[in-house]
Amino acid sequence: MIRAPAVAGQFYASTKPELVKQLDACFKSKLGPGILKKAPTKKFPMVSAGIAPHAGYPYSGAVAAHLFNVIKYSKQADTYIIIGPNHTGQGAPISISGAEAWATPLGQVKLDNQIAQDLVDETGMVDIEEIAHLYEHSIEVQVPFLQHVQKTKKFKIVPICMARQELSVAQELGEAIAKVCADKKVTVIASTDFSHYITQKQAEAIDSSAIKEIETLNIFGFNKFLQAKQPSICGPGPMITAMAFAREKGAQAGHLLKYATSGATTKDLMKVVGYASMLFE
Repeated sequence: MIRAPAVAGQFYASTKPELVKQLDACFKSKLGPGILKKAPTKKFPMVSAGIAPHAGYPYSGAVAAHLFNVIKYSKQADTYIIIGPNHTGQGAPISISGAEAWATPLGQVKLDNQIAQDLVDETGMVDIEEIAHLYEHSIEVQVPFLQHVQKTKKFKIVPICMARQELSVAQELGEAIAKVCADKKVTVIASTDFSHYITQKQAEAIDSSAIKEIETLNIFGFNKFLQAKQPSICGPGPMITAMAFAREKGAQAGHLLKYATSGATTKDLMKVVGYASMLFE
C-alpha cells in the first residue's frame, strides 16, 4: 500500500515544479538558512535528533529549513524516524504506518518496516496501523524537506504518530528507538509547533522558557515546565522522545537553530503560532 499525500495543495504545493520552488524559497527566505553556493568541504557528524515545525510552508517552512540545512551538509542517515502528534484523534495511541511507501509530489519514500516491527516487539505499546496517518499532517510535511536535501533517494522513513504523549510513554519510546537502532544510521525528527494563538509577546516568553529546558536535555525539567505552565505546545511527546533518544546516543545539549512565529508572515501579532528548529548534539 502506498500512502497518498493528505495535505499537498494545502500545507505545501501539489506539483513537483511548484514544490521544488517553494522549498527553495524556504531556504532563501530572510528567515531561512540561505543556500550555500558551495558545499562545505568537511562533513559534519550525522544528526542524531532534531525538532522541526509542521505548519504550512509559507508560515513555518523557513524555520524548518534550518534543521534540514544541517542534515543536508552532514553525514546522512539511512532511516529518518519522524514523530508527530496526533491532531485528528483517530487511530491507535501510538501508531506506526504500515504502508510500503509514502508518496509526495517529489516521489515515493519507502518505509523501514523492519525498524517498525522491532519497535512493536520491543515496546509492546506501539501498533502498526493506518487510521492515525490517513489525514495527519505533522509527519507528512517533513518528508518533502528530506527528499529535497537527501543526496540519495534510497533513504527510508518510520512515521510515528503519538496520541499518548505523557512523560513515561515518550521516554520509553525514545529509549526503545535507541536500543533497536543501536547499530543503524538513524536520525530522529520530532515534529511540533510551539505556542498557539496567543500574542507575540506571550509566545516569545513561553517558548523561550520551553526552549531553555529542551536545550539542557533535562527531560524531567521540561516535563515539570509543561505541568506548571500548561503551554499550548502540540508535540511535547515527540520532543521528549527525541530528547530521550539523543541522550541515549550521548548527546549533551540541544541547540536552537531558529525561532520565529507566524506573525512574521501574517503580520498579525495578536494571535501567533510559535515555530522552532532545534538540533541535539
